[in-house]
Amino acid sequence: MDEGTVEKLFVPYQGSLKPGGTGLGMAIADELATWHGGRLELVKTSDKGSVFELYLPYEAASHQAPTHDAEGKSVA
Repeated sequence: MDEGTVEKLFVPYQGSLKPGGTGLGMAIADELATWHGGRLELVKTSDKGSVFELYLPYEAASHQAPTHDAEGKSVA
């Protein structure tokens, strides 16, 4: 990727490298990471491909039973 592409990589509709691409893939991935309190970073890129790192916060899993059934009714 050239420098201009890297700068626009996470910008919706501007980050596509492929003809006919929408430029949404990396923008959506970045937004999902952000929504979950994390981040997506480009580590390196070359003519052979690119490496990204996804960072997400760690929270211990809760093993509590659901408080609502499939219809949304409370199941105390």
